[in-house]
Amino acid sequence: MELSPLNSQLFARKAWFFFDDAIVFLTNSILSPSGNRVETIVNQVHTSAQPARGRDWLALDNVGYWFPTSTTDLKVATATRTGTWAALGGSSDTTQHTKPFVTMVFDHGTQPTNAAAEYVIVPNKNATTMAQWASSRPLAIGANNDTVSAVRDLRTNALGITFWRPGSFEGIQSSAQAVVYLTFGGNTMQLHAADPNNGNTGSFQITVPGAWNATGATSTRTSRSTTLTIPRNGGQTTSVVLTKAGTTKKRSVRR
Repeated sequence: MELSPLNSQLFARKAWFFFDDAIVFLTNSILSPSGNRVETIVNQVHTSAQPARGRDWLALDNVGYWFPTSTTDLKVATATRTGTWAALGGSSDTTQHTKPFVTMVFDHGTQPTNAAAEYVIVPNKNATTMAQWASSRPLAIGANNDTVSAVRDLRTNALGITFWRPGSFEGIQSSAQAVVYLTFGGNTMQLHAADPNNGNTGSFQITVPGAWNATGATSTRTSRSTTLTIPRNGGQTTSVVLTKAGTTKKRSVRR
């Protein structure tokens, strides 16, 4: 998502990657020439629980949070807050409510230029299990810039990529803005790709290293790469099964 609110000079790029047990959030290109303070909010929740915190992780209310690159700008605060529904708009209820809150934010300060933040949400984790999960470092941030954001699951080798513009990551190229997810197994690779711009028509190209036979999309290949033509289909996902060229299924021989 490219965030550019109406009547605001704030701009940011945001991407979410969903793996089996975790959600990775990456944001980059954060820009705001105004004097307003800019924050990336990890969570702001009504709770009386106290967060448990390690060097690069935090656990609160059976949810873990991992900060794989930096916690320098992360602020964690517990406070009691008072307010009314009327103050939020859309309600005439002026009853005062006082509740405890925990807030986790990345503070980008005022007038940030090209600021970024990265964190991972890991459900069903307490302090002990989150510490163990974080110590194994199961996910790797491959890139987070104005061309591409990418995350790899080191346990399964699954790879998620957001192309903010035509570009390349680890030899995988896109001719346009695209969201790509790849899984691997033996001599096969499954690729899922979509144009994130709803309503677009036509097609774009994804090129992967190596010679592959493709099922699910038109393709051309050389000895070094295979180019897939992905229909935009108004933002729908296209799934392609790729098999290494020259490989055949083994057949059992009855003797």
